[in-house]
Amino acid sequence: QDKSIEVSRLWRWLSAVVITMGSMLLLSLSFVPAASAADPCSGRGFMGLPTWYRGLTDGDCNIKSPGRSDGSMGTFVWRIVLNVIEALMMIVGYASVMMIIVGGFFYMTATGQADKIKAAKSTILNAIIGLVIALSAVAIVNVVSRMI
Repeated sequence: QDKSIEVSRLWRWLSAVVITMGSMLLLSLSFVPAASAADPCSGRGFMGLPTWYRGLTDGDCNIKSPGRSDGSMGTFVWRIVLNVIEALMMIVGYASVMMIIVGGFFYMTATGQADKIKAAKSTILNAIIGLVIALSAVAIVNVVSRMI
């Protein structure tokens, strides 16, 4: 009977690892932008993150030179700052999704232990809160970026 419990526990652990790895693979493939490879001027880089120069190029993928007399230097700098902030918030969002997967893995492998289940639920809840905050921040940055 002890051997069957060990086999059952090992089977659950292996299935949780396979499900988690498969989910991470599908998640990473879904974030690879197709337009970035075809259009280098799209302003999107790896995993859909904005490039620092997004919104600052002309039609030939050259970065526009900011003028100092008409106040466009401030716009130029703010556009770069907003692109960097958006990239950081998207990374936080990706980390939150990863923590949801990790919390789900911990939940699946808790084997009925109340303290492990509580820790896994706490991890998932905190990751969801982080994801909501990151998505809200990206939305705010996009709104501000369009106003500039």
